[in-house]
Amino acid sequence: MGENLNAYITAEGASGQGASGPIAHTSFQHQQANSYSTIRVSVTEYFTQGTSLRAQVYLDSGATGRWGIAANDYGADFNAFMVSPSLNSWSQPAVKPPTLTAWKDDRLVSVADMNGATIDVFGHLENRPRFTARGTSFNVASGQEKVALAWPEMYANDPGFVIQRLADGFADRTAITVPYSGMYLLHFFCAAKHGDGTESASYGFQFKIHGTSGDARILSQNSTTRINQDCSVAVDDLVYLTAGEVLNVRFYGWGSGTRWVNGDSDGRINTLGAVYMGA
Repeated sequence: MGENLNAYITAEGASGQGASGPIAHTSFQHQQANSYSTIRVSVTEYFTQGTSLRAQVYLDSGATGRWGIAANDYGADFNAFMVSPSLNSWSQPAVKPPTLTAWKDDRLVSVADMNGATIDVFGHLENRPRFTARGTSFNVASGQEKVALAWPEMYANDPGFVIQRLADGFADRTAITVPYSGMYLLHFFCAAKHGDGTESASYGFQFKIHGTSGDARILSQNSTTRINQDCSVAVDDLVYLTAGEVLNVRFYGWGSGTRWVNGDSDGRINTLGAVYMGA
């Protein structure tokens, strides 16, 4: 009980600006001896042809007992799918979603019309608007409300993604405005730990992903039984957002007389990103 399982995704053999090295990391605490734990990690990245991807699972140093992949109805899956093909990296500016109109009799065919119905469409599909934010940190009291995570590092290929203060009373860089209405492929993983409290007691925490409204779009929750040990959540989902909506993540932790801080085992353990998939 309380021993950590760590999952990594590692990229090797990249060329140019392709992702390389450890690109995602989560840490989950095993909660019951002789029982199952499920651990997951996912990320959206730019890969170059010939890159190899490796999934790795580690135990914390000093872990005891025999561990293995569960059989029968449980197992291990490693999946990847291409969101869009492109010879360009994250630094290549995205092509805005094209506006397609139905053809009508006697309509004149201009160069702009032809490009809008052909080249612009493929250009958008091969370089979709997207952003990735990393490196959040927090230090909050148990039960403290209104805690939105700040993201010191964000890069995007579309200037419509703007990082800003969510509202008065929140920290800077706590909200990311999305430029288009439609479906977004969202990925988020983040780790938390509590710095004091009772050893071996279970302390719960949650991350809520919001749009502009006060209602959470996604809720992910976990619990930890060890002091000063990272424990993660991991989410990926399709979410509909409207143009100008602000994406933000809020943290809440339980436990009398304790404080919660961000996990810090490496720079890739706290990440928020989204890819525009279409209206």
